[in-house]
Amino acid sequence: MKRIFRVVFFACLLAFTSCKSFENVAIPSVEKISNFKPGQWKDGKLSFSFTTQINNPDKLKFKIRRVDLDILMNGNKIGEIHTDRVIKIRRLLKPEVNWELTGDLKSLVKPDMILSVLTGGKPEFAVKGSIQVSRLFFRKSIPVDLKTPVKLPF
Repeated sequence: MKRIFRVVFFACLLAFTSCKSFENVAIPSVEKISNFKPGQWKDGKLSFSFTTQINNPDKLKFKIRRVDLDILMNGNKIGEIHTDRVIKIRRLLKPEVNWELTGDLKSLVKPDMILSVLTGGKPEFAVKGSIQVSRLFFRKSIPVDLKTPVKLPF
């Protein structure tokens, strides 16, 4: 009985000490914004959806545990994404995650914004914040800072 206990104890000790951090693991990254689709404009609010691509270059599976993102248009905050839903990222893949949001665009109705849209300029859509990924007992926060020009429906 002592021998079995020693073998199990040694195996557990080896498992926890060999994976004590993310130092040798390639952490997933959020790479690009795509498929920006504006929806309905109503009462100064615009519903829209966009897709972010998450790159998992490692042979380990990860889970997204928490998302805290600020949505910006030309540097002005128009919305937030806070979620605790668990999203699984399989190994060696680049899955796309779709986000739907209703943003408050009243703060964007400024003379410089209207002038830039009328002259053919495209407003800049940005996503900033962090995404927390985990593997077993280890968690890592990934910074997100993405920008892309978009065309608004007005």
